[in-house]
Amino acid sequence: MEKSNLNPTLFYLDNINKNYTKLISNNISKIFNVGLVSLYPNQEIGSHSTKNYEEIIVVLEGNPTILIDDSKEINLLKHSLILIPKFTKHNILNKTNSIAKYIYIVSK
Repeated sequence: MEKSNLNPTLFYLDNINKNYTKLISNNISKIFNVGLVSLYPNQEIGSHSTKNYEEIIVVLEGNPTILIDDSKEINLLKHSLILIPKFTKHNILNKTNSIAKYIYIVSK
């Protein structure tokens, strides 16, 4: 097996105060894209597709709602994780009065 030429990369998430921060992308990983998202009350990401990738959402704070294929709503809880399969249209909304934060992990 060939050893990777990439080095471990550490992030402190509590120091990030932006709505969207890409944490890991092509310059750090050959396999994953990872980001931290903050949704304020009544804010949403916008409908998009996973295309040929799988996506994992890990909720860190709040209770966002995920809308699958414009019809199925799933209410997520703090510290929950959801796997979104390939070619799945979805949107993440914050219908609450408090901030929601989550990490997304997308396979390449």
